[in-house]
Amino acid sequence: MRLLRRQGLGAAIVWCVACASLGGLALGCDDKPPKKMERLTPPPPEDDPLPLPKPKSAPTFRIDDLGPLVGFSRSMLVTPDGQDSATGRAQLTSDLAAEKEYITDKVVVIQVDRKAQPEWVALYLKEVFALSPKSVLIETESRPEYPKSIEFVSRLAQTQADPCTIVGTVTEQRATAIWRVSGGTARKRPRGMSGPDLTRTADTIQTMFKGCKSDLFIVHAAPGVEWGMIYDLAAAGLAVPDSPLKRAGLPETRPTPGQAVTL
Repeated sequence: MRLLRRQGLGAAIVWCVACASLGGLALGCDDKPPKKMERLTPPPPEDDPLPLPKPKSAPTFRIDDLGPLVGFSRSMLVTPDGQDSATGRAQLTSDLAAEKEYITDKVVVIQVDRKAQPEWVALYLKEVFALSPKSVLIETESRPEYPKSIEFVSRLAQTQADPCTIVGTVTEQRATAIWRVSGGTARKRPRGMSGPDLTRTADTIQTMFKGCKSDLFIVHAAPGVEWGMIYDLAAAGLAVPDSPLKRAGLPETRPTPGQAVTL
């Protein structure tokens, strides 16, 4: 019995010594086996945020040979049988009102084709000025030496024009006539090779703005004359060397050369 006890005690001592000798390389006698490492599960991917809406940009204000455009919306101001369209005019008013944030207190640029009807330009200007822009510029393709754009003023601003303000018109024969708002003899220049003789017309304008500080040039044309010739006439006046003319205006009523103009 004693022998067995000794043998059992010796075996226990040997086992403990063996465990101790292994140190950090083996488990201790009383150490519990390490727990199994849990697999880390990545969190589910978050849903992609909705893309931010693109900021709205200002529409293009334009008049071509078919009529006015506000962005991609076209207003047909003339019916197929050639009559004025109240529906088209109402649409133009509505289209411009919808873009009021890009008109009120802003510099508005209107692109106008040369073949556009002057009546459409006058109506477009009237509707834009009703929304209180800071200023309105009209861009029309013209001669290289002429300004690329011209500021046009409202009819209300024209009522404050000095009596010496210069008025110019293109006649049915494509000649020009230049006189003053207060009336007086109209100085006429005959037609040139392919339209108004703007070189000689500019000479007339240069002699007439002497002594007048008005920077406004009232321009007009006879029925059937396309917009491009009206723009050229205004540009010719503004391009005269040392010209005080900086802005242009379209009269509300058709002026008669030499007579006082109602603005």
